[in-house]
Amino acid sequence: ARQLLRMQMATGEGELRINMSSAEVPGLLAFINNIETDRAYKQLGESVGGLLKPQARRQLPSVRRNMYNVVLVVDPGQSYTWTLMETIQYYIGEAKLPLRLAFILV
Repeated sequence: ARQLLRMQMATGEGELRINMSSAEVPGLLAFINNIETDRAYKQLGESVGGLLKPQARRQLPSVRRNMYNVVLVVDPGQSYTWTLMETIQYYIGEAKLPLRLAFILV
């Protein structure tokens, strides 16, 4: 938590932005899956040409690249956090969406 507080933050109208490129906080952001190397995504095509293929409505193109990243800043003490975690687990685990996931616990 101390590392997060030391980070450079900028607030806008209803937004909070965190500068994750700071060298002062190495290891704060660690992804828990890797689309390019994890066995679960082996069936996906590697070519970025898959981005040009027609997709069903609201469906991410299935390309085995770390293109879609989800970074969740969560407070485990809040009840909505667990609902959010279950939802993300469904999309990544069962629906096999190619989302790379990281958590920042506050």
